[in-house]
Amino acid sequence: MSESAAITIVEHLDPEHMVPSGIDTIIHDFVRFSSASFRFVGVTARPNLDLGVWTRVQVASTECEFLPVARFDRSIKGSKFRVPHSLRFILGLIRYRKRVGVGHFHAHRVETGLAISLFLRGTFSQYIHNDSKGLLGQHSDSAWQKLSGFYRAIESRVIRNAHDVAIFNKTDAPRLQIMRSDVRVARTWYDPAVFYPPDDRPTDPRVVAWVGRLDDQKDPWLALDVARTMKARASTWKLQMIGDGPLRSSLEAVVSREDLGEYVTFSGALSRSEVGGHLRRASAFLMTSHYEGSPTVLVEALASGLPAVCTTGSDPDMVLQEGVCGIRVEDRTGDSLLSALDNVSHYEIQDCVQTVAERSARKSVEKLLNFSDLT
Repeated sequence: MSESAAITIVEHLDPEHMVPSGIDTIIHDFVRFSSASFRFVGVTARPNLDLGVWTRVQVASTECEFLPVARFDRSIKGSKFRVPHSLRFILGLIRYRKRVGVGHFHAHRVETGLAISLFLRGTFSQYIHNDSKGLLGQHSDSAWQKLSGFYRAIESRVIRNAHDVAIFNKTDAPRLQIMRSDVRVARTWYDPAVFYPPDDRPTDPRVVAWVGRLDDQKDPWLALDVARTMKARASTWKLQMIGDGPLRSSLEAVVSREDLGEYVTFSGALSRSEVGGHLRRASAFLMTSHYEGSPTVLVEALASGLPAVCTTGSDPDMVLQEGVCGIRVEDRTGDSLLSALDNVSHYEIQDCVQTVAERSARKSVEKLLNFSDLT
């Protein structure tokens, strides 16, 4: 495949409504920062957009071809009795597979990679994002948690059949490299036009930013434990929780019931530029995840000059340099995390920025895509 040929991204995402986190951010930046051309096979929430018909949409200020194969709003999670989004997308992909054509495809979930290998004509690159132990573990809200054996079987087949494989998880990579020696270890990046440091760090009030989806994987309940400790200590810290998700109403109810409103603010889902602005106005960054892949948001926070306090599961890439830009905390308690926040509050802005200086999007995206592999 030449550099001028379009790569077709096949995923259950809506290219007209991409969210600033995870897989969507990776794909958005593929379009923005690479020299390749991209097409999309995905989903739409628009009632007037015909399924199975190629159209054109704007992604990262670039006009791309788009084939919607299923219709639903990804932000609305169905009940446990409804067909999962990924399955609805794959059923649509099978229905309209002849309209996709031959080419090179990108898959960012193993079930998508399996569908490509079975139903589409061409080659595909497989990207794997999460630590599989976390994805299949007790704190996962993924449907794969109850189907771990099936997931492993799909993963094994996809890794064997893919043209190339990249995993955004340093800790899980050795397991995949036993199956296939040329599996590449990928790492996330930041957009320097959006995430950059302030001239000075604000000190009053001291705001700690938490950014992520409000679900079990990210463990926002642990962040509320930090807020409880703030209240108990009459701390000068305030917690800002940026993001949305299925736990939001329950979290807000606890904040109201326990009178934590003075210490916790829910900002909802924001654009990447809005997140960048809030990070520059904060004094520190907090991650409480049970598990991660290669968390983009941590790199973005450091690029914004914020020292970070993370649970050990939040930093599988070991980005944090202890004593320089942050602290990893094994003890999952509000007391331990708040004490760590007090300790990092004096860390220098430029030391945090320097930690991720080599992870700018322009350099990272081109290196990852490595188009010479497709020639």
